[in-house]
Amino acid sequence: RQERYKQFASEQAREETERNAKIKAALQETAPIRADLEGRLRMGLRTGDAEMLREAIAEIYELLKQPYLAMAPPSSLSSLKRVLETAESRLEQFDTIKESRQRAED
Repeated sequence: RQERYKQFASEQAREETERNAKIKAALQETAPIRADLEGRLRMGLRTGDAEMLREAIAEIYELLKQPYLAMAPPSSLSSLKRVLETAESRLEQFDTIKESRQRAED
């Protein structure tokens, strides 16, 4: 019984190590893409470019669907997610203002 428990524990540790390695690899592999997307979000926020924000937000959500990025520790994606939340909020403001102007014109 002890041997089975040790075997199970070592197998579980191996799986955990493999998973962590895959997460780390996914983070390293997507680092340039994430930096580019974060830069585009910041540029869109600075310039008030709603379309740039809309495109970058969609691309970020696609990127974050990757299984090992979804399992990554929150701290590794916190900067991107913080800018993403700000961009989504700003995009809502842009859309609300646009709708208000359209109603005022009608």
